[in-house]
Amino acid sequence: MGTSCPKPDTKPAIYLLLRSLLLNFSEAWFQESIQQLQRRADAPRCGRTDPDGYYHLAGRAELAMQVQKLVLPHFGFEATKEGVADMIRHCAAFLSDQDVAHLFDAINKKLGMSPAACQRFRRLAASLE
Repeated sequence: MGTSCPKPDTKPAIYLLLRSLLLNFSEAWFQESIQQLQRRADAPRCGRTDPDGYYHLAGRAELAMQVQKLVLPHFGFEATKEGVADMIRHCAAFLSDQDVAHLFDAINKKLGMSPAACQRFRRLAASLE
């Protein structure tokens, strides 16, 4: 399934994409669902938080896809797992920009990652460029 919208190729366009994702991931239902996933992940550790900062969180990708499938097609990306990977690779070229990097980290915090996990993911994404 193709998409007719062009992919963002400027900082303002990338910023708009990331801002759209941040706003949607900030919704109460989504944040409550992320917290549920974190509690489920913490249960085997007697409620102690993940020492890896929730870098990996079971169920997060499927939950995030509920938002991504609505947002990504408006920015030229497929509403699929592959489309998400393409979007991350596409944004990687802009991660040297402080504003974009900050927004990228803010999204990952909304996805339940600790600040250290956000930095780890940003380093991984930047290496994909």
